[in-house]
Amino acid sequence: MDGDYVIGGVFSFHYYMHTVKHNYTTMPEPLSCAGSINSRRLRFSRAMVFAIEQINNSTELLPGIKLGYEIYDSCASVSVAVHVAFQLSGGLDPVFNTGDKCSQSGMVMAVVGASGSTPSISMSRIIGPFNIPQILLEELSRKPSPPRQWIGSESWVTDRDMLRFSFLAGAIGFGIEKSVIPGLRDFLLDLSPSKVADSPLLTMFWEEAFNCRLVKSEATDRSVCDGTEDIKTLQSSYTDTSQLRITNMVYKAVYAIAHAIHNAVCQKTDSTTQCDKFTKLEAKEVSKNNDVLFKLHIYFIK
Repeated sequence: MDGDYVIGGVFSFHYYMHTVKHNYTTMPEPLSCAGSINSRRLRFSRAMVFAIEQINNSTELLPGIKLGYEIYDSCASVSVAVHVAFQLSGGLDPVFNTGDKCSQSGMVMAVVGASGSTPSISMSRIIGPFNIPQILLEELSRKPSPPRQWIGSESWVTDRDMLRFSFLAGAIGFGIEKSVIPGLRDFLLDLSPSKVADSPLLTMFWEEAFNCRLVKSEATDRSVCDGTEDIKTLQSSYTDTSQLRITNMVYKAVYAIAHAIHNAVCQKTDSTTQCDKFTKLEAKEVSKNNDVLFKLHIYFIK
């Protein structure tokens, strides 16, 4: 969605990427994802959209300014995440600059995501000078070493796949507190075939969830959706708002970015707030106006 200031979002909606064998005789096809949609990650992105819509309807936060968003699928792949990072940092216009200098600033003010440590690390090395030593466990397991106590986020500790690494003697995880986001569930359930058809991602989610197809001409064995599909009857992680942890972090991240932009382009005079949407704002200025970020326990990677 277009806006005066744009926020980027990167989530792993899919876990696999199409493997293409290049013959170097034709233009390579763009990177694309494969597999089923992760409905939990879809909920993350919808929480981001929900927060942006709330802010755009607010009369106190960024009045008169419209936030937009660009949300990408990283496929849980480093190569796709790097591609997305360049796209976000180089602006939203997919036209190459043929001049001697790249003078155009990126339009994206900040990025929420990625929803995985490895893609996040690869992105941070492109969109900022911050450096993190990278170690994901398979490399460690190839060299016999003393038993180790692993310290990580809650998603690592609760992942059953970690049990296959026998050299780990135990784990300590840092869990994110459970939260409530008023209005989010109604927003998530406010989907119909007509609304879904406007988004390829939501179309894919809808067709997988109800095992039907929205487009008659699509080559598939699924029957055509007849309009009786009701998302309120769907049991999936997309509709489950009982454990909003990372979803709330996405929600708070959008508000943190909005407050940072507000501090940079808005001024309060008497009882009113005036915002100049024509202010040329660099992404680095957003990270400087981060007083509210520390209150929300969210930090920008510089």
